[in-house]
Formats: sequence, C-alpha cells, structure tokens
Amino acid sequence: MSWERVVIVSTPGTKIYVRNGVVYAKAPEADPVPITHDTELVVLATGATSISGRALRRLAELGVRVLVLGHRGHVVAEQRPVDRVNKTVETRLAQYRAKIEGWGLGYAAEMVISKILNQARLLRYIAKSRREPWIRNESYRVEEEATKLHKAVTSGSLDPETIRLHESRAARKYWQALAALLPGDLGFTGRDPLGDDGVNKALNYGYAILYAITYDALVVAGLDPYAGLLHTDRSGKPSLVYDYSDTYKPVTIDKALFTNIDTECFTLYQGALTYQARRKIAQRATTSLYNTTIQDSTGKKRTLRDHIYAYAWSLAKAIRNKTAYKAFTARL
Repeated sequence: MSWERVVIVSTPGTKIYVRNGVVYAKAPEADPVPITHDTELVVLATGATSISGRALRRLAELGVRVLVLGHRGHVVAEQRPVDRVNKTVETRLAQYRAKIEGWGLGYAAEMVISKILNQARLLRYIAKSRREPWIRNESYRVEEEATKLHKAVTSGSLDPETIRLHESRAARKYWQALAALLPGDLGFTGRDPLGDDGVNKALNYGYAILYAITYDALVVAGLDPYAGLLHTDRSGKPSLVYDYSDTYKPVTIDKALFTNIDTECFTLYQGALTYQARRKIAQRATTSLYNTTIQDSTGKKRTLRDHIYAYAWSLAKAIRNKTAYKAFTARL
C-alpha cells in the first residue's frame, strides 16, 4: 500500500523494478504502484521481496530512501541519496563541544521533559475518548516527573542520573497504564525492547520507522546522529536519534497502536510478527507521521513528519548558538 510520500512493501513476493524509467512495486495479484520523485521513503517490511539494481540506482537518483526492516522490527539496512545537509561542520563541532563540556545535558533534559509531557497528554487523550477517569489520574502521576525534572534543571542540580531517574519513573507509570488497556492474554506488562510478546515487537517495528525519519531530519539539519546527549555512545549506535525520537514516540507510534486498538497488530507466528501485523503497524505508523496534522505547544499545525524536521533545525541552531531549545510537545 502507498501514501503520497511513503510506499510500504509488506506482501511476500513483491517485485520492485524499472520500466521505461519508472520504478514500480508489484505485489502478487495487485496492480503495480509507481514510485516517483514525490515519494520520500520506501519501507521493505518483508524479506520475501526482490529489487533490481536498476531500481536501487533509479531510487537514489530520485532522492528516495529505502529502509529495510528485520523480522523483529529493527532497521537492518538503508539506502539513502547524497545527504542534503547544511552547516554540517559548524553544527557538529558545536555538538561535540556540548557533549564534551557538559552543557548539552540541558538539551537532553528538555527532550526528556517533553517526552514525559507527551506521554501524559496521550494518557489524557485516551482517558477522554474512553471515558476512563483513572487513566486521567495516572497521566498526572506521569506529569509529576516532568515537573520534578524541570525543577532540577532550574536549580542547577542536573546530572545524567537525575534525568534517567525521572524518565524511568514516568515510563513505568505510563506503560503500566497502557498495559491495562490491553487483553491480558497478550502478555504485555510493560515496555521491554527485548520482550518476546507481540506488543513489544509491534512497538519495536513502529519505532524503527520513526527512527528512519528522525535520523534523516538530524542529518539534514547538520547534526551527527551518532553523538548522543544522554544515551550512551556505542559504535554503530545512533544515540542522538534515540534521544531525539523519544519526544515523538508517544504521539506517533504509541498513539497509533493504543487508540482504536487492533490486536491483529500484535499477532505472532513462530515468534515473529505476522506479515499482516507488520502491514498494519506500518500503515498506522506512516499515517500518523505523514497524514495526521497536529498542533505543537506554539499552536503551529504541521504533520508530525514536518514537526520532526522543523524541530531538528531548531535543535541544531540552538546548539550552534549555545541558546535554549524548546522541544516538541503536542496539543492532543
């Protein structure tokens, strides 16, 4: 299935090829879907896909990125065109100074505070739609951790352990509330990236798509996606992507999966998500990112994808100028 800017390949046996200079994705017993210069991303959500070398080259020429997901939902490969970056050297030098000198921790705290606020707002959104007062009460317990972390920032007593403490406390309350919304036989008791249950695997799958968007947004803004401000740096680990994308997870992937719950999204076969589950998760994730317009705290209405790119530019500018950064918070 395709969107204006995303093509998701989730049907086994799909072929991607070039004919008369046009790239097509052809699933069995379906009409070919053209991939044009208006397409931003092709997501290969099944390994049973064939793609020609000519198609890969043509997609690169068109500026289309190709993301390959593994059966556990993690990104295993990506083809990207030549980066469209700006002020890379200036921005990255400032980013490295922020990391080494410690003043980048303020940006990390701001992103965590916004993440917690977005978690609380999603719970209130769910409480209103389901008419469940207890969920609203839990949202305020989550939000308390953002308030405490903000006080630590303003008091000058900020350190990585304090940030992680309030982040983990908020996460525990948040995931316990969301777990209570699901049938018990799904086996979901809380967030565990290595969990064997279908819900954690579905979250991994949705987050992988979000990571691809945030990675590109940070690179385009001139930032180094591997130099995190809070997450521990490891070889090959895009730590800043994890720092930055955490802000958006509640209102993109979590909202897509935990409102209008469809248990088919969590269906496993031999320990892996079924093709139908992957297709549904990818559809919900990309609809959330590309087709849903949402207000931020300033009242600006954009798709979440466009917010991700706009706030990446703001983060890069703040780091270059060593000024305050206001992270994304949603109005739900």
